[in-house]
Amino acid sequence: GLIFAGSIWIGQKTLLEMLLGKGLPEGVTIPASEWRNASLIMGGFYLLLGTANIWIAQNRSESDWVTFKVWIAGPVAIVVTLGVLVWLLRNVLFSREETP
Repeated sequence: GLIFAGSIWIGQKTLLEMLLGKGLPEGVTIPASEWRNASLIMGGFYLLLGTANIWIAQNRSESDWVTFKVWIAGPVAIVVTLGVLVWLLRNVLFSREETP
């Protein structure tokens, strides 16, 4: 989480842009401000998820921790990541081409 969020101040591109930018369709560009915002969102999310993981590991049973890791943390991480991707690509995914 710290690396995602910290990457907005280091280098030309954020970590998220370096990881996902090459997979964008040709001709699609996303402004740097949106990459920065998405990096902050992902960084904050993973910091919260990591904090919750540590708290559950220290304060709950091992069974509760495994349940959290398998049935909560994994699916929530997938949903949040897909949500950020849809948000980044919203102009591409939801644009309507006008036909003459």
